[in-house]
Amino acid sequence: MLESALPSQTEITHKGGLFSKKSVHRISVALGGYRYSLEENGTAPPIATRTQVVRGIALKSEDLSVQDWIDALGSTLDERAKESSEARDALNRLIG
Repeated sequence: MLESALPSQTEITHKGGLFSKKSVHRISVALGGYRYSLEENGTAPPIATRTQVVRGIALKSEDLSVQDWIDALGSTLDERAKESSEARDALNRLIG
């Protein structure tokens, strides 16, 4: 959903190949001066991080719980939707 709603800000990395089922390995969304990443970690819960990015340089990275990651990304999307009609349309496609 994120990739279709925010195609230029979202990067999806798949895992698997010729003889195994392909699955999403990593989701990365660049939005509002941050890069939000969610990475599959085998059997453990996914690794969720938020990295502050300025002019393409990662300054600070923090680990988040998956719920905090969702909340932070949702909050940033909400802020962007207030500023931009494109972001508002993307948010509308995500939620409904």
